[in-house]
Amino acid sequence: FFLLHYFVISSYFSYFLLSKDLTFYLLTFLLTVSYPLAMLIEKKSEAVLSKYFYIISSVWMGFLFISFSVILFVKILGLFVSFNKYVGVFVLLISLSVSIYEVINSLFIRIKNLRVPISGLKKNLRIVQLSDIHLGSINKDNYLRKVVEKTNAQKPDIVVVTGDLVDGSAPISTHMVDSINKLDAQTLYVIGNHEIYEGLENIMPILKKTKMKILRDTVFESKDIRFIGIDYREGNKFLNDNIRNYKSGKKKPSILLYHAPSLKADTLSKNNI
Repeated sequence: FFLLHYFVISSYFSYFLLSKDLTFYLLTFLLTVSYPLAMLIEKKSEAVLSKYFYIISSVWMGFLFISFSVILFVKILGLFVSFNKYVGVFVLLISLSVSIYEVINSLFIRIKNLRVPISGLKKNLRIVQLSDIHLGSINKDNYLRKVVEKTNAQKPDIVVVTGDLVDGSAPISTHMVDSINKLDAQTLYVIGNHEIYEGLENIMPILKKTKMKILRDTVFESKDIRFIGIDYREGNKFLNDNIRNYKSGKKKPSILLYHAPSLKADTLSKNNI
């Protein structure tokens, strides 16, 4: 993480002909620790300043990774073509422009409609999938309220929440997830990696008080379809090794609910999923 910061900040210093003195190393150190420190403070404090510190450090993280990508591209391109002295200005403007666009883009909730043919389904179902809402320091209860309103406007038959409902950046309260109870349809939920970061012992008692049906390595069956909810685990070896345990045969079509699925299509089709 420090080396990533060192690479980006060192590149900017070189582009703008700044000397790498004590200021450079101090700036690199402070920016490196800013995000981890902001996370630690935000988990312990409810002060407004800590929230702004977390938001600013999060935006910096985005700018850091975008800058890294742009700088790396320019350095590789520089092996074949030569750049003039304004290359640093170009890199900075591109990185800033993309960062600003991404921040603005994050403010909008867009709906993507997909029509999925499912063999054996007796009637059409309207399913809304919600994922990676990341309730915490940035996305709060009012954000979830907007998501719920847009979801209800779709008039779903069923709603599935496929992990990372919480971010892990701030303590989650019952009040923060209350809007989930205003969903107009049966709601199923599986955990993601950020629920694990938050601590399942902390988050599950709160989520169990909501209307969501929590699926943890289990199956929910409706009249025409089955939903297989599997806990998130690092890597997909567990999923690959155990998905056959949920084989449905020809009785009902099945939908897998998993936070980060990467199973091959033939693995699923063999098990009628």
